Amino acid sequence: MLARILSTATAELATYVLGLVGTPEDVPQLETLAARVSMGSRGLSDAAEAALGRMGKRPYLDRIHGGLGRTLTRASRYD
Repeated sequence: MLARILSTATAELATYVLGLVGTPEDVPQLETLAARVSMGSRGLSDAAEAALGRMGKRPYLDRIHGGLGRTLTRASRYD
């Protein structure tokens, strides 16, 4: 499913599922997806980071924790 991405929505769903039922063998592909920074891939990258966090990978857990620790203001936006 993730070898040839035809739909980012489907790929994000597949990535979410890997975060729940994935194995250590899935980590390299998830890390590759998390590192994507091309236009239009932010959602997929975020999904991969979340999946890696669910799998207990420390750098991703730390990144999520850091994001949750930020104080929101009236000027805060979705991202």
